[in-house]
Parts: sequence; structure tokens; C-alpha cells
Amino acid sequence: MARQITVLPPPAPLPDMLYVETDGTGVPVRPSETEGRQGKSEDGKAGTREVKLARLFTVSRLDDDGRPVMDAGSSTHVATFDGKDALAGLVEAEYLRRGGEHHRQVVALGDGTGIRSGPWPGTSTPGHPHHRHLPRPRAPARPGRPPGVHHA
Repeated sequence: MARQITVLPPPAPLPDMLYVETDGTGVPVRPSETEGRQGKSEDGKAGTREVKLARLFTVSRLDDDGRPVMDAGSSTHVATFDGKDALAGLVEAEYLRRGGEHHRQVVALGDGTGIRSGPWPGTSTPGHPHHRHLPRPRAPARPGRPPGVHHA
């Protein structure tokens, strides 16, 4: 029998927008973890492996300049060394866990090397005509952070 996932409605009202931010970066690893991998150094040895990362967070309000402000404590993260397809599966699972189907709008932020949009309907991307007016979200104010600094 095939497994079926039923998405239940969230217990409380959800923020208006869910952002999905993806990226990849090289992280240093032990030489044994790069055996057989081509590197960028002069000797051709790899010293890093690429990890794919995603952060999901919500936005419920705009600041005085009309820019979205990230909701404090709303970030969750997923990561994998297994490539963008594996990351897509992790992001989809986290999206469903967070009640993503119940947000009015989902916005995908990325540089095009990861997953820019997911298997969910209504996703906007930075190049999407409906998303161009939306700047990167601002982080909530935290002690030690100057006002107006964007969270990256």
C-alpha cells in the first residue's frame, strides 16, 4: 500500500508570506571525504565539498520603508551534501511540516544554483514579475545589530 501524506491545517493563523531561501557553498572537509573528487587547486585536489542549504522563514509585516521584515524566531533550516534534488525533497518536507500550503504567498530566494521554486503552487522567484517589487526581507531588530541591516 502506498504511503499518503495528509496536510492538516495549522492550529493558529499563519503569517501572510513564507520565504524559502536556498544556496550552496563549499565547506572544508577531511581529505578522506574528497577522494576521487576533482578540485580547483593547482594540484587538482579538492579541499571542500558543496553543501546545499535552505532556510524557511515567515514575514508578517513591512517596515516604515515598505520592506518585508522577517518574523523573529521563524527560521528553520535544512542542509545536505547530496545535491539540489535531495535539498528539494528536504525543503518540500519542511514546507509541508510548516503548513506551507496555507500561506497566501511563497517566495523563493536563490542564485539559480539551487532550487528556485518548489513543487508548491503560487511560488514567486526574484525574476518573477510578481516578485520584482519585493526586496530581501529585513531581520528583526536584535541587540548589537544596527537598525536596517538586512539578514543574509
